Amino acid sequence: MVTEFTGKVMRRNHKLLNQREMKRPDYLNHALSMWFRACALITLSWFFSFQASAAQHAPREIVSNDMTIASELSRHSLTNYLHQEGLTDYENGNYSSSLSIFRTLASLNHTAAQYYLANMYFNGYGVTHDAAQAMLWYERAAELGHIQSQYNMGVAYAKGIGIGSDISQAIYWWRRAALSGNTDAQFNLGLVYSKGFGINKDLTTAARWWHKAATQGDAAAQFNLGTLYANGDGVGQNLELAIELWQQSAQQGFSHAVDALKSLSLYQFLGNNQKK
Repeated sequence: MVTEFTGKVMRRNHKLLNQREMKRPDYLNHALSMWFRACALITLSWFFSFQASAAQHAPREIVSNDMTIASELSRHSLTNYLHQEGLTDYENGNYSSSLSIFRTLASLNHTAAQYYLANMYFNGYGVTHDAAQAMLWYERAAELGHIQSQYNMGVAYAKGIGIGSDISQAIYWWRRAALSGNTDAQFNLGLVYSKGFGINKDLTTAARWWHKAATQGDAAAQFNLGTLYANGDGVGQNLELAIELWQQSAQQGFSHAVDALKSLSLYQFLGNNQKK
């Protein structure tokens, strides 16, 4: 038995504080913090506009002067500070503030900010739910190499969330995420190859992707790979290895693996009694 794909667009499960848990801030510190953020946002926007203007008039040469390196370090420190501030607001449910920060950073191709901005649109955090807008920002981050966004684009194309359904595009994005080690993408690739969803059925390739996810501890992949070994589908039949994989899955509480081991124990028990 191979488990069915039930993936959803992923987001990080941050614990959000409700109003009873939130402490009233010190007004002076809060005002200073907001002032500093505003200055940081203005400075960052000015820096990029200045860089863009200068680039139009300067030849493209190898850069080696210390002042340029110092300005790059300053820019990265500023973006990192703002991103951390945005995350703090996001986690505390202060969505209006985090939305402003993430929008600014996202427009500057900060991939993590693009990812969180997409989350906000997808979940309706501080904005009206807009799946199409969410997928736009997930795709921008995915194109720049953000792994979780690549996985999410695969789910979006597989299920037609905010974008037209296209299994070939889903496979494309899952493959990119899977090659970077994303276990959810590896599991889903194993599934589409095992079922022949939008691609020729290939149990050997399915086993390869499930093996990658299983070695990273994915319980469902361990169970599915064990099932392939038990039946000799796409791999050489190896009941000993199948049992080992099922045990690894069962230790994580995966119910299908637990049931498989129970059924196997019962079968072996009945077989031994018949021999007697």
